Amino acid sequence: MGFNMTINNDLTCSEIVELRMSLTVNIEQMDKMLERSLEFGIKENVSYYSDRINRMKVLKDKLNNTYGAKAE
Repeated sequence: MGFNMTINNDLTCSEIVELRMSLTVNIEQMDKMLERSLEFGIKENVSYYSDRINRMKVLKDKLNNTYGAKAE
């Protein structure tokens, strides 16, 4: 299973790094919320946070596989 490279012409390197760091923090926060939802047995929240975490991880992978950047 290979990754597709994403070509970037719109964001600077700094912006890409900022987005990746923000996603990392958001994933960590969502993980905590998921743990609490599992702890309290709130099925709707478990599904919601699981989906959000998965989407953010996919986006983070895309950012990790991005090349090219707008000049800063």
